Amino acid sequence: MMKIRVVKDGYEAKEAIEQFLSLGFRKDNIYLLAHEKDRTDELTNALNTNDIGISESGDNNPMANSFHFYKDELPSKFYSLGLSAEEVQQYVKELNWGRILVFAIKID
Repeated sequence: MMKIRVVKDGYEAKEAIEQFLSLGFRKDNIYLLAHEKDRTDELTNALNTNDIGISESGDNNPMANSFHFYKDELPSKFYSLGLSAEEVQQYVKELNWGRILVFAIKID
């Protein structure tokens, strides 16, 4: 199961993360994605998150994991998460507009 929220700032990102935690998602399965590395770094610091990728792990219990990709890698990364072509197109647009994606994956 995967849930995705599009947010516009760090405050909304924190709310989304807290909501996913309350729904039973684990901290290490909640991810934050901003388009620009500087913005990812800023959010990482503000939200006490780690700047790590989906396949990496850490033991320092961040609030969420954050990561970024080069623009040409985004569609393939989204497809690998099981998103449809329409969803990929919409989320890439959202990122281009400066929004942030917060998503949670529940592994059964």
